[in-house]
Amino acid sequence: MKMGKRFRLLTAGLSAAAVLTLSAAPAFAAGPAIPEDLKSACKNTFREDDAVAQIKGFQDVFGGSQLQIDGELSIQADASTQISASVSLAADRETLEQSLTGVISAGGLNIDFQESIDDTRLALAVPLLFQTPVSYDFTNDNIEGALAKYAAELTQANAAIRAAREQMLSGTLNADALKEAASAYTDTLMTKLSEISYTGIEGKDCQAGSATVSCDAFRTEVDGAYLSELADIALNTPTTEGGLSILQALNLFGAQVAAQGGTSDFSELETLPEQLAGIGSITYDYYYGGDFLREMDVTIKETPDAEGEMIQVCFAGETIPWHDTIVSAPDGQTLELHAVTDGSATTYTVSENGAEAFSFSYDTVSGEYAIVSAGVEVLSGTLARTDAGVHFTAGLQGGSLDLTFSDKAEIQAIKGETIELTKATEEELQQIGEVLSMLGSMAEGSSAGAAADPAA
Repeated sequence: MKMGKRFRLLTAGLSAAAVLTLSAAPAFAAGPAIPEDLKSACKNTFREDDAVAQIKGFQDVFGGSQLQIDGELSIQADASTQISASVSLAADRETLEQSLTGVISAGGLNIDFQESIDDTRLALAVPLLFQTPVSYDFTNDNIEGALAKYAAELTQANAAIRAAREQMLSGTLNADALKEAASAYTDTLMTKLSEISYTGIEGKDCQAGSATVSCDAFRTEVDGAYLSELADIALNTPTTEGGLSILQALNLFGAQVAAQGGTSDFSELETLPEQLAGIGSITYDYYYGGDFLREMDVTIKETPDAEGEMIQVCFAGETIPWHDTIVSAPDGQTLELHAVTDGSATTYTVSENGAEAFSFSYDTVSGEYAIVSAGVEVLSGTLARTDAGVHFTAGLQGGSLDLTFSDKAEIQAIKGETIELTKATEEELQQIGEVLSMLGSMAEGSSAGAAADPAA
């Protein structure tokens, strides 16, 4: 095996080891020969610290039947133009009612807008553009007026909208449903993991902070085909019904980091199942002692008869072992995760061959956080719980973002007279079209002006 390929397999071996080990407590439960202290050691090793527990706890605001997001956005478009927006999104997952209200300000112009959806119609109000709000009744298949010539297409669209709403209403996600969907993902993973068997081997002394601890050990061996299937399940199966897979979530995060000038590449994970399929076998030796898993020796064989090459994974943190995780490849290359807590602030740093690649810091009291990638701070702000809900802020290039998430929604429906598109006249549609055309021309003119302005 060439040196370059060795380090490419570092990611493969480490990722597969992470799946096996992070899932160890429930997976071992399927093997009665595995002692309870090993199960407990794996669970203790990866217990949440205060920062992780606090951030994870914020997700409860998204688990109820209602959600409200109030936001403020400010961006410096060019040397002379400041664009700001204030919006409120309110949604009820049980009734599918929704409203979006706000104001956009740019160049001294303020545009107020309001949108709402109920069980019969979508409505839009932009007072600066339309004297009367516009609405569309998706329950009305009797299309009249200027849109009558599109009756067949609109009737078909209405049926699709109603069917989608019925499906969403029947499958409304609440806290219990989310837990059930996540449990289904875990069960799928556990079913695959339950195929593994473990054998006791001779233990050894392992590092634990500045001391050493005597460890017992167990071994398991799996082939590449099995690990490929396991990695595919772990990375590409949505973690909740209709939600993102782990890989999709990582790629979305990577795109956001790249947009801010940072570097975050998860291409190795995308090809992980394929990489693992080409491996003869991987043997995992688990060393545990003092209530924690302290080391994993991951031996990779390119073919069943090949001499194995070992990747060593040490969990050396004294009280929280994963806070000092060191991965060493056969050719001397390393990947490290270190977490340091100073008062209420914890900083997590990932280094490759001694060079810092990524860091994330979070303060459980102030809520301040910062993300640094390849030496560039790509995002910073606050994330904290307040009386209003979960409050998130972020400093953007030339601007700022401020969001508050709440589990109590105040839906602002558009009421009163509207221009109903299913009954609109040619004149009404023409007026709407002229306004939209004017907006398009303004946008094009603004873009051209920005391109011609050297300061833009």
